[in-house]
Amino acid sequence: RATTTTMATAPRDESWTTSYARETVKHARAVKTTAREAGQDASETAAVAREEDYIQFSYGTAGFRTIARTLHSTCFRSGAFAAARAMAHDAVTGIVITASHNPAADNGVKLVEPNGTTLPMDLERVAEALANGSDIDAQIEALRQASAPVGRGEEDADESEAPASEHRRRRVLVARDTRESGEALANEALAGIRAMGIDAVDCGEMTTPQLHYLVWATNAGEPCAESDYFARLSSGYAALTERGDDGDDDGDDTTCDDVPLVIDCADGVGAQKLKILGDAVAAYGLKFDLRNRGDEVTSSLNDGVGADYVQKARTPPARGELSSLPPNTRCVSVDGDADRLIYYETRADGSIDLFDGDKIATMIATYIKSLVDASVPFLQPGSIRVGVVQTAYANGASTAYLTQTLGEAPACVPTGVKHLHHAAEELYDVGVYFESNGHGTAIFSPKASKAIEEAVVEALMRRSMPHVEALLALTHVQRCINPAVGDAMSGILLVEAIIRRTRARSYAHVYEDLASKQTKAKVPDRALVKTTNAERECSQPAGLQDAINAACATARASFNDPHVRAFVRPSGTEDCVRIYVEALTSECVDAVTADVSRALDVAL
Repeated sequence: RATTTTMATAPRDESWTTSYARETVKHARAVKTTAREAGQDASETAAVAREEDYIQFSYGTAGFRTIARTLHSTCFRSGAFAAARAMAHDAVTGIVITASHNPAADNGVKLVEPNGTTLPMDLERVAEALANGSDIDAQIEALRQASAPVGRGEEDADESEAPASEHRRRRVLVARDTRESGEALANEALAGIRAMGIDAVDCGEMTTPQLHYLVWATNAGEPCAESDYFARLSSGYAALTERGDDGDDDGDDTTCDDVPLVIDCADGVGAQKLKILGDAVAAYGLKFDLRNRGDEVTSSLNDGVGADYVQKARTPPARGELSSLPPNTRCVSVDGDADRLIYYETRADGSIDLFDGDKIATMIATYIKSLVDASVPFLQPGSIRVGVVQTAYANGASTAYLTQTLGEAPACVPTGVKHLHHAAEELYDVGVYFESNGHGTAIFSPKASKAIEEAVVEALMRRSMPHVEALLALTHVQRCINPAVGDAMSGILLVEAIIRRTRARSYAHVYEDLASKQTKAKVPDRALVKTTNAERECSQPAGLQDAINAACATARASFNDPHVRAFVRPSGTEDCVRIYVEALTSECVDAVTADVSRALDVAL
């Protein structure tokens, strides 16, 4: 107890404050010099500087994100912030320079904590204070808060067994996607890290989930090279899809033919990484046909291609010739940094059957639940709770199906992966979450992983092979999953493995989605709209929720449709309010959307 008190009150080493202040001045000069060398005159340089000063950066699920030319000082400061977090944890942290599904002219910053997850919500305001700090004192104060020592729990204590020379050494890993602005902005982040006196490691071009994985693996004492990432996922897929020598593979599995999975890479970093992954799993019967790889004259990142485009437009990518594929061809689109995925099948008329994040979550959760149930009695009934976390945007048909299949309704949380991930960890032993846009994963708690491991041993000792098979499948599922964060590449392997194991040609029609529509309404001030009940109800302005309720009640009566629902919420990234309406028919959806839009105009 005395030792703990001494450690808590010991003076902190703040020599970094001097180096940060000095390097910040040097950085400002270097930015001006680089601009001059690039042919930019003084007035242009000043205009960009004023633009940076004008922007009030906000850190959310997407990190910092805006037009790339205004991010130089923010990337430098974000590098310093990541270094401060490495100091706080005495561990390795990370930073990714990416704007995900945004246009190529944009870029952004995502910060990665030592456990491989996103920045804690209570530190988002601190990161904003640093990015928007008008003077060096304000910036240092924000960095001081970010670098405050974090107590080490049991999990950290276990990790201390790893070699100190590589494991707990403070450093920051930096990666970027393929945007033209990425290398220069990554260099800004590297400079910010070094300004704090912390080692910086340039990992080059990587997907966002890869960098999250490398940070997690380094701190967990796991193999942490990029090749280890591919080895983990591919070996998990191989083990999960392996057929025994008992005649189980009877040759009638139509999902295991030579037809490759067509993947739209969004002209992003996922193309080069999926090529490596494809080479690793080809020997196990999974072949990739990569489209929109970013190597054509017409290539343009996220422009008419990628998961975000397909999910919102509900149409094949505009490039890559996916619309001309034979009917019933299974396809998947990832986004610019490969952290989300959307499946779909082609139709004869050129349209698609969408298999979005709601259905991916349904597939994964029901499959895992079936394995848990098949593992009884070696897993005690009710000992591993499998559940799904959704947002208000989840289609009501998926919610109803999951409630019936899993025996309980999915949890509902505010929009944003940070909310979904936290709830999945807190509420369930195996928590599955996917936004409808395809961003999500499955999380096995340490308790669940340990119970599965122990049950495998017991089932083997008793030679109960059907139970062994189910338990080993649960073990292999975990190796198919990126343990740190949602990952399009690991998601593809898990979906394909489940399709192969269950011999299902498609999961697109497990349930039929209700008709839905999402629209944006420009408003004078989005902050005037406040929500409650996981963003499903408006608490302000007064009277708006009553008007929404009235519009839904009228539609239920007029269209004889009990499924009508609607909500409005302020956008987290744009100066607008989003309106979502759902019903049995598109005609009803359109009518309610019009009524809610009018109510919003009146209320504001």
